Formats: sequence, C-alpha cells, structure tokens
Amino acid sequence: MTSYDDGFVACPANNCERGEVLVSEWREGDGGPAVEAGHCDLCGAASVRCSECGDVTLFIDGDERQCDGCEAVYQQVLDKKGLLISFRRVS
Repeated sequence: MTSYDDGFVACPANNCERGEVLVSEWREGDGGPAVEAGHCDLCGAASVRCSECGDVTLFIDGDERQCDGCEAVYQQVLDKKGLLISFRRVS
C-alpha cells in the first residue's frame, strides 16, 4: 500500500485508481485506543491503517474486517441509523 509523508495513503478500493485517504486518529467515546482511519477523497470508501503492520484495509460495510497484512481485526462503530461514529480494533 502506498503511504505518503503527509498522512495520505492510496485508496485500497479496486475500482478507485487515484483516490487518497487522509488517515487521522479516531477514538470511541470511552477514550479507548486511537485507530488511524479515514475516507477516500474520490470514492468515499472507509479504510483503516493497521497499528500492527501499517497495511491499509478497506471497509465495505459495518462488519468486522481482518487486516489484509496481519491478524488484527477492526470494526466500524455505527449509530442506530447506520452512520459512522468511529472505528475500533477488536482483536
């Protein structure tokens, strides 16, 4: 995965060739550990940069996703309407 010094990474979506994700820290309301994540500036897809291996994993929906580069698992935190609140690492 391409990573840039300014906080941007190349979008991991297969159909998004030029999009970039500005990763920033996301925390749940309980003050848990920060997760680096963001949305593509072109296609809007959400992605998480793994705290273990640095790989960037694409989220298709609100389900848990295992990192493409290691065993870490991340989840989007959604409200009752299905809107994104945050991201968290679940294992």
